[in-house]
Amino acid sequence: LFKKFIDSEWSIFYEKLDSIAISGSVVVLSSQSIGDLATQYFSERNMLCGGRIDSLILQKISNITMTTILPTSYEISKTSIGKFKMIEEKQLGSERYIFISGYSSNIMSLIVRGGNIHLIKETLRSVNDGLMVIKNIYHTNKFVGGAGSCEMKLSDKLRKYAKTLIGSDQYIVSKLSKVFEIIPKTLLENSGLEPLEILAKLRKLNSNSKNWYGVELSKGDIIDSFSNYIWEPLTMKLNMIKTAIETCSLIISSDKTIL
Repeated sequence: LFKKFIDSEWSIFYEKLDSIAISGSVVVLSSQSIGDLATQYFSERNMLCGGRIDSLILQKISNITMTTILPTSYEISKTSIGKFKMIEEKQLGSERYIFISGYSSNIMSLIVRGGNIHLIKETLRSVNDGLMVIKNIYHTNKFVGGAGSCEMKLSDKLRKYAKTLIGSDQYIVSKLSKVFEIIPKTLLENSGLEPLEILAKLRKLNSNSKNWYGVELSKGDIIDSFSNYIWEPLTMKLNMIKTAIETCSLIISSDKTIL
């Protein structure tokens, strides 16, 4: 009786493996572990298998290859099998990775490597910020020049508007125009550049031109941010200015005397 039970178990096991092999699959991935016997079975048939793969990674692979994640091998069919041209293993540094290419989807993967976990997290944060900017621009189709050019344009407009005012209004608007120059000034200082000379050039260029001139930090030069595709979402810029002004109003309303 025990032998019959064991034979029945092996029969079910090989039936599952045979159903996968007959389907025409060349790669088998699972969130569960794949035993040595199954690994050997797939290897003898020139099939690649991988187990204990994170469910999130499996879902991403499913999205790019148009594969259906199945709970059991009995449900496998031609429509549930994904398609791609190549799968290969490559070594990057001390780690080995599986690369899938030649699929119909436009989804891509980005490998981020660094000397320590803090550098990697900072890189991922920067990449995420960039992607969110692109997403925002794509959905709203409203953007302004980056690299400090938007702040310099606002500063120039406010400076010209202040000349039309008198008294305390002129003083407040004039000071507000200088506040916007802090952004490009900070960008220059953080890059080790001399801000005074470059800011003077930015004031002149943005005052006499319709182009959006900002700072090019790698060369310490001035560039047209629009023609160089350095953009920022309009909604993000408006929220930043609104938050800053509301914060100042809150401070002034609570204490009229500011040191």
